[in-house]
Amino acid sequence: MNQYIKLLIFITVVAFFTSFAFISMDLLFSEKIEQNQNKAYYAAVLNHNNIAYDDSNIFDVFDATIQVETYVYEGQELNVYINLENNNISVIFGLFDASGVWGDIIGIMTLDENFTRIINVSVLIQEEQLGKDVSTRGFLDQFLNLPLAGETLTPVIVGPIGPEGDLENEVDQLSGATGTSNGFQNIINESYFIYRDLLEGRDNA
Repeated sequence: MNQYIKLLIFITVVAFFTSFAFISMDLLFSEKIEQNQNKAYYAAVLNHNNIAYDDSNIFDVFDATIQVETYVYEGQELNVYINLENNNISVIFGLFDASGVWGDIIGIMTLDENFTRIINVSVLIQEEQLGKDVSTRGFLDQFLNLPLAGETLTPVIVGPIGPEGDLENEVDQLSGATGTSNGFQNIINESYFIYRDLLEGRDNA
């Protein structure tokens, strides 16, 4: 009987430690998978802020230089990435109602701390048709250090190509892609207002 009890205890202890090991491994791998999924976003934030990194240290550099704050908008958790040196604010756009013609356009937009200027924009996910690719740097480089008209309904205007598009906060639309260009304008402006209002709430708290 004593041997039976000892065996039962032994089996229970082994089962406990085996389960603990599997749970620990699962948590470790889950964290690693989440990091890899976020890697493109982290890289965009670091690139926008001219912070040097490589594949071996990207997560350590990100943790050392960027503060992550989480806000809730209509039940959705949103991460905001703040440069600890200059307070530039990076946000994920394309998570709300506005979209492209064919589907989502999602990426990182970095702004100055006062939401008066776009520092940089990168598109990481987009479903637009070939030839209407908003992720090209030829299009996105127009947003570098772009002043914003935050007091208007359209802080950013993606307007006609040529001399007519001469407003300070205006960039040229994609050639032959008016619908995609309008969609991108709506995505950027929608995200701008949502994040600006969320962070104003933080400042007033």
